[in-house]
Amino acid sequence: MLNNRNVVGIALIVSLLVLLSGCATNAMTRAEREQAYNQYIIDEQLESVESIQAFRFSGWNELSDKHLIINTGVNRPYLITLRHTCVDLDFAQGIKINNTGSRLRADFDSISVPGNFSQRCFIDKIYKLSKEQRKTLISLHRNDNAAEGESETETDMS
Repeated sequence: MLNNRNVVGIALIVSLLVLLSGCATNAMTRAEREQAYNQYIIDEQLESVESIQAFRFSGWNELSDKHLIINTGVNRPYLITLRHTCVDLDFAQGIKINNTGSRLRADFDSISVPGNFSQRCFIDKIYKLSKEQRKTLISLHRNDNAAEGESETETDMS
């Protein structure tokens, strides 16, 4: 039996897929992509957390130059929103997590893209994701990249 939250979630997914399929010849701009991910956060009422306790990095998925999904050692996905655009994140083959201790904290820790211009990209927000939400976000990213003719970055460090 579907409850109101499931119906809203299904409607959101369908509307985002329609939006992306309508962009099949023209992929979303960076601004549209950022807006779509920010709207997903609002519509899905994702839970923001201050930090990830006992953080153990096990992989990541790039979504845009301000959004990425990281996976922890217990296979728990989190959506990371960065304060500012992170140069080359959307083309990176790997990332470095800059944290201290065994926690990853919003407003304090950062990620870096290895290379000639290694900027610290500070974490603005951390959101808990279900495995289904992770799949949906990755699917949206893949559909947009297919429209753009790009290959997507999905790295598993396990």
